[in-house]
Amino acid sequence: MVQRDPIRFFLASKTDKGFVSYFDQLLAKDRPGAALIKGGPGSGKSTLMKKVASALEEAGHEAELIPCASDPDSLDAVIDRTTGRAVIDGTAPHMLDPVYPGARDILLNAGDAWDEGTLRARQGEIMRLSDEANDCHAQASAYIAAAGTLLRRCRAIAARYVDDAAVRALAQNIRLPLDEGARQIPEYRLLSAVSVGRVAFFKGTIDALCQRKLVVTDEWGAASHLLLERVRISARDANRRMILCPCSVCADKLEHILLPGDGLCVSCANPFHDASAGAAEIVEAPYRRVPAREQEAMRALAFHARELIVLAQEQVALSKAIHDVLERVYVSAMDFSILEPVRARALEFLTM
Repeated sequence: MVQRDPIRFFLASKTDKGFVSYFDQLLAKDRPGAALIKGGPGSGKSTLMKKVASALEEAGHEAELIPCASDPDSLDAVIDRTTGRAVIDGTAPHMLDPVYPGARDILLNAGDAWDEGTLRARQGEIMRLSDEANDCHAQASAYIAAAGTLLRRCRAIAARYVDDAAVRALAQNIRLPLDEGARQIPEYRLLSAVSVGRVAFFKGTIDALCQRKLVVTDEWGAASHLLLERVRISARDANRRMILCPCSVCADKLEHILLPGDGLCVSCANPFHDASAGAAEIVEAPYRRVPAREQEAMRALAFHARELIVLAQEQVALSKAIHDVLERVYVSAMDFSILEPVRARALEFLTM
């Protein structure tokens, strides 16, 4: 039996629009509920969620993992795809609280396991490390915002030369049957993020959820975005369940649409991530002839955007290195045996 990759998405990332988070979806009124974990860095929240995810799989449930964009080895949430419930890190930068405390959502406290006296004695060190890590994140955000400005300009130039008729023809070839059931609400996820020294991309999630993959290779992003918007409208009109995945740099640009009920993904491949490997259908983005001077301008914009994204990746890597030191401070003050009942309560909540 072929072992498939786990289902992984990001739910928050730095973008050209600032820090964008989709975590509030997990607390929406139509959701079955969430457990919010509170606690500082190094207090065991991610380790607890990894244990919960393993226990879910052993119990025959399907787990969806939500890694942290700034550290993909760490988890921000686990969603039980069998029950729909979730366990979420409710601390900064997400800062989430139960919407219906006790009635639907619960609050779990990892902070009960630390020795406050030890942490108070190292207050100056904790404040310095926290401020340094925050400065790195602010610098990364500035680079990403600047890169987004350049990429949006590049896309605006490319939009003049999109072959609209070819885009319409591609969209019309994607036929989706009408679902007359309850109205589907689109889910938002991120498949990529500017992360620790790289752009992290969860291509394995596409492979796990979709058997058929239509990939549009598009260096400039205008034609693929137009196609994905047309597919989104068609899926909405057909009332299909869809997962919309915007770009993690240009937040207003769609890059992937997953239609799990149809086993279909329509995706964009570009210099930042390659979704084309293993795809049965790969098409080049339809553009009319682009004048040489416009091509030169777009190449320059894209080149400098990539430079800025590399600088952002370096700042994220530096922030993680600082955060790792901060975590060790908190670990020195933790009694992790106290967290076992918290883990058990989280698992009980997910599977109840």
